Amino acid sequence: KKDKEAAPLVDAALKKRPKDPYALYLRGRLNLNQNKLKEAIEDLSASVKAEPRIAQSHYFLGTAYRASGNPETAKSELNEAIRLLPGYIDARLALAAMEIDSNDLKLALEQTQKVLQVAPRNPGANLLGGEIKLRQGKPDEARADFEQVIKAAPNDPRGYVKLGMVYQMNKNNRAALAQYEKALSLDPNLTNVLGLAVMAHLSEKQPARAIELVKERLKKSPDDPYIHQLLARVYIVTGDVNAAEASLKKAIELKNDLPGPYTDLGTIYARKGSFEDAIKEYEAAVKANPKLLPPYVLLGVLYERQGKTDKAVENYRKALEIDPKFVPAANNLAWLYAQGAGNIDVAMTLAETAKGAAPDDPSVSDTLGWIYYKKGAYLKAINLLSDSAGKLPNNPLIRYHLGMAYYKKGDIGSAKKELQASLRISDKYPGAEEAKKTLKELK
Repeated sequence: KKDKEAAPLVDAALKKRPKDPYALYLRGRLNLNQNKLKEAIEDLSASVKAEPRIAQSHYFLGTAYRASGNPETAKSELNEAIRLLPGYIDARLALAAMEIDSNDLKLALEQTQKVLQVAPRNPGANLLGGEIKLRQGKPDEARADFEQVIKAAPNDPRGYVKLGMVYQMNKNNRAALAQYEKALSLDPNLTNVLGLAVMAHLSEKQPARAIELVKERLKKSPDDPYIHQLLARVYIVTGDVNAAEASLKKAIELKNDLPGPYTDLGTIYARKGSFEDAIKEYEAAVKANPKLLPPYVLLGVLYERQGKTDKAVENYRKALEIDPKFVPAANNLAWLYAQGAGNIDVAMTLAETAKGAAPDDPSVSDTLGWIYYKKGAYLKAINLLSDSAGKLPNNPLIRYHLGMAYYKKGDIGSAKKELQASLRISDKYPGAEEAKKTLKELK
C-alpha cells in the first residue's frame, strides 16, 4: 500500500528532474520491492552514476544484482556501500551472507565480527556467525550464537531451527525436536523444518510419530504438494511403498512440474519390480492424451531406472517439445546428458532453464551444480550444491557431489566432512566407490 502511494510522487519528481539521484534511488527501491530486477538495476545504476556517494544506492544495487544472479557485481556494490558508510550494518550482513554462499568463511566471519563489535545482540549477525561455525564443523561454538538469536528475537523461528540443527549434529534428536517444534509453532508453513523434524523422529525410531506429524500438517494444507511428497518419503523409509505411491501421485496431480515426485516414483517402482506394468500404464495415458506432460517424464524415469538411456532421453525430449520449460524433463535430461548421454553444454542450457523456472528446488540445484563440477567451475558448483545439501541433508548423492566439488577446489577439510557424511547415510549410491577412493587419498 505504501509503495502504491509513493510511486506517483516519485514519478512526478522524476518528470521534473529525470536524473535526480534520490528520486531514481526511490524508484529503484520500489521496483526491487516488486521484484522488477531489470528496472531496479537500471534506476539504481543511474542513481549511482548521478551521485556516487549515496551508500544506500550502492547497497540496494548490490541487492538487486544478487537477486538477478550476478554475485561478483553485487559484492562490488556492497563493498562500495561499506566504504562510504563503514557502520552500514545491513550492507555488511548482506556481504557476509554472500561470502558464506561462496564458501569464503574467513571473509564472512570478518564482516560478521565487525557488526558484532558495535551491535553484539544483533540477531542477523549472530545468525550468520553461528552458520559460519556450523560450516566450520564447530556446532558447540555455534550454539551460543543461536541462543543469542533466540534471546534477542524470541519470535523469529530461525534461531530455534539452527539450534535444533546443532543438537541434531550432536546426535541429540530429542533436544533438536523441541527446537523444531517451537519453530513450527511460530511458523507452521516451514516445510523444510517439518522435514527436519520428521528425520529426527525417524532417527529416534519413531516412524508413527513422523507420519502423524506430516498428516497433522496435511489437515491444514491438504493441497500442498510438498507435504504430500514429504509424507511419501516417510512411507518409503518405513517400507509402505503403496502408500508412498499414492502420496506421490497426489503431489503430481496438485503440481505436475516438481522433479522430486517423479524420481521418488521411480524408486518405488524399482523396489516393487513393477517396471513393465508401470510403463504400460503411462504409455496408455500418452496414447489417450499425447499432450499430457507427466506420463512422458514418468516413462523417462522408468526407462532410466532400467538403464534404457536412449528411451529415457526420447521421452524427456517429447515432454520438452510440448513445454520447453517443463522443469522435471529439463532437469532429468540435463542429468543424463551430463552423465555422458549427450553434450555437456546442452546439459548446462537445460539445467539453467530448469533453475530459472524452479530456483529453490534442491534437485535442480544438484543437477546444475554437478554440471558446473564437470565443467571445472568448482566455486559455482559448491554454491549450488551447498544450497541443495542444506535442503536435502540426508541425500547421500548430493553430499557426495558437494564433497567432490570441495576436493577439486582444494578444501580438504570440507571434502572429508561431506564425503564421510555421504557414506554414513548410505554406501550403495552411484559414486560411493569414488567417495571411498577419494577419502583414502585424503588420509
